[in-house]
Amino acid sequence: MCNSCGSGIHFLGDHVMKKLNFSSLKSPNQEHDQLQPPPKDESKDAETTIFSGGSILTMENGAFSPKGALVMKGETIQFTGSLEDALKGYGEGAIRYDLAGKCLLPGFIDPHVHITLTSLANNYFLDLSATKVSKLQDAVKILTDALIRGILQNGWIVGFGYDPSRVADNPHLTKHILGEISEDVPIFVLNQSGHIAYVNSKALKEAGMNESTAPSRFQRDPKNPKNGLTGVIFEEEAISEVALIIPPPAEDLVQQWVENIFKNCASRGCTTIYEVQLGAFGLGEIDLIKEASQGPNVPVNLYGAYSEKILAAKPQLKPETLGGIHMQGIKFVTDGSTQGYSAAVTESYLHSPAGTEKHGILNYKITEILIGGMRSSVEAGFQIVVHANGDAAIDQALVACNAIKGHGSYPGLHRIDHFTVNRPDQLQSVKELGLSLSHTINHVRWWGQVFVEDIIGLSRARRIAPLKSDFDLDITVSMHSDSPVTEVYPLSYLRTAVTRFMGDAHTPLGEEEIIPLEKALTCITLSPAKQLGIDHITGTLGVGKNADMVMLDSDPQNIPPSLLDSLKVEATWVKGKQAYRA
Repeated sequence: MCNSCGSGIHFLGDHVMKKLNFSSLKSPNQEHDQLQPPPKDESKDAETTIFSGGSILTMENGAFSPKGALVMKGETIQFTGSLEDALKGYGEGAIRYDLAGKCLLPGFIDPHVHITLTSLANNYFLDLSATKVSKLQDAVKILTDALIRGILQNGWIVGFGYDPSRVADNPHLTKHILGEISEDVPIFVLNQSGHIAYVNSKALKEAGMNESTAPSRFQRDPKNPKNGLTGVIFEEEAISEVALIIPPPAEDLVQQWVENIFKNCASRGCTTIYEVQLGAFGLGEIDLIKEASQGPNVPVNLYGAYSEKILAAKPQLKPETLGGIHMQGIKFVTDGSTQGYSAAVTESYLHSPAGTEKHGILNYKITEILIGGMRSSVEAGFQIVVHANGDAAIDQALVACNAIKGHGSYPGLHRIDHFTVNRPDQLQSVKELGLSLSHTINHVRWWGQVFVEDIIGLSRARRIAPLKSDFDLDITVSMHSDSPVTEVYPLSYLRTAVTRFMGDAHTPLGEEEIIPLEKALTCITLSPAKQLGIDHITGTLGVGKNADMVMLDSDPQNIPPSLLDSLKVEATWVKGKQAYRA
């Protein structure tokens, strides 16, 4: 069963992480050239800096709210207004920062990132996702190059993200195709959905699998008189027969990968990210993020939610600051992924590939169990984050949220994430229950065409990430990556929100859900801050708030909508200290 947003990478990552012990790790102390996050500085003598000479979009009250100057002192913003007034009130001894025509904005917030998963996807697994593979030869080349260059994981070639639905002619990676790459080195590739794996003959041999020993989920070739294995494996139980023998990486290497994720998020303009499922890989993952997050050079603010799995191991859990990450939520996963045919839907999928269910998978067979976990979490003071892709899962999530209404208190907003295959009546229920939403907006860009043609059809696909409808109902809504399912790239979210273009073509999906740039920017600044309950300290460039800022090479108002993702992040500041510079 899929039990996370990026179910496939989650399953294989789960296997890798369970073999590791992070309890002996130490916080990073190495120096990084550009990354110097701030120690607490409340000194009256803190430096004063006046920013001017470009566009300053404060995003206060959800509007551009442009200003001529911004004054930063220490960690906080002291003033926004005209340059003349800034110089009158703060000019003496102040540092002048000339924006040189660039644009200053509130730092971006991605409220749904899988930090550990992303570190593994970016480093441990070869990337065979649709952004790299559009035809079979692309996948073969990536795997062949890895073999030639010796990019192996303890003797294995390991890949993730191959998705036949987005590859010309929809071919599976059979053992014969993989055998042409190597018969001597074991190869394991996990499909984007997580429900299918592809292996060569060497991997089958290493796992002790043949025609007689392999479970039924190991696909047989009906054209082979001996009913030979094709190398295509369906579902977690069967996939684990091979996955469980793949050697894991070293613990300190994984910690370094995690630190690199923080840097990459900063380079994309993020000043705050939200780890959305900490502990999904067990208590060891908590140790990992705790240590990695409290080093002196972490360039982003960190918040997070624990996985629902942690509740059994730690029933008395309360919101806490864990190292450098503020843990304030619990995530409940009610179904799988739409592109993996495991999102729970009321109307069947257009096609049900072998090994999948025509209505997907509802993780909580008994809704009362979901309600019980959510109720105990809100009473402990946690935010509730519900993963629900399909409308059947959304129905269940809404029933559960209604049952816990009035229980506990949380300073931000409970939310349903993804909300992919949805109905208008469900949006109305979200509004009535006082919930918020967060959409994986680039589902539209990277899977829109596939959703229309192969998975759910046009009428349902055009409602994916219904931002215009959200705003019409005054629902607080944010956009996120669900990294590693899509990359942390807020400027790309903007492009998709204001164009709804599928792929790199200029063909929109659901034009009626397009929103203007001003509202789209709110979805990556003020709205996620409200959801996290931190809009009093970040999310806009308001006086008294933390100086969490991003500088772009140009004002997005002056860029054609289809080119918004070509804007360049020049720098970020976190609590007044420069955290990244290009």
